[in-house]
Amino acid sequence: MTDAGENRPVPEAPTMRPISKIFRARQVHREMIYDGLARCGSLGHWWSQREAAHERATTVKEAAVAAAPAIRLCTGCPETGVDGRCALRAQLDSYTGLAAGLAWVRGRPKQVSMDPPRSTRSSQPLAS
Repeated sequence: MTDAGENRPVPEAPTMRPISKIFRARQVHREMIYDGLARCGSLGHWWSQREAAHERATTVKEAAVAAAPAIRLCTGCPETGVDGRCALRAQLDSYTGLAAGLAWVRGRPKQVSMDPPRSTRSSQPLAS
């Protein structure tokens, strides 16, 4: 790259320090709240109840039924999907719970209906 008037190289901008995951997760969260696009934005208590029911499920079918209301809410939400900000925040926060239409375990997405019953894996959450 050269300077427009003088045909000499323009120094490149210094490399930015990596933004910490925590800072970026908070930034994404603030953006989502500010935009007001997330369909679950004002449903924190309700959402927590859905996640608790999903976590308590002892079979794949119970897990899918428990998660269904939350997953339905995610349908059509502009923040949903693996490329949406909801998924980005779940990844950055190493989130375990329901987000972006999926179950998450330590920041990794899983289908809510593909998990074995809890009784076969007592030391891990159902959605792992």
